[in-house]
Amino acid sequence: MLMRKQVGKTTEYKDHKIVVRYLGPDLLCYVDNIELSAFYENVKDANAAGVRYIDLIECEKEASN
Repeated sequence: MLMRKQVGKTTEYKDHKIVVRYLGPDLLCYVDNIELSAFYENVKDANAAGVRYIDLIECEKEASN
């Protein structure tokens, strides 16, 4: 497995980890080692996408209970 260089620090949000990695010139976002399917221009946008993804996961968990 190819491990890309991490950009910034790991963000923890609702017991999940968001990691942004470099794919020059773009950035990728990983939530709990799952790569999200978009490219980002900056760390702020990548982290925001990770937060939205986690919120969606949590919302689906609550709806299924």
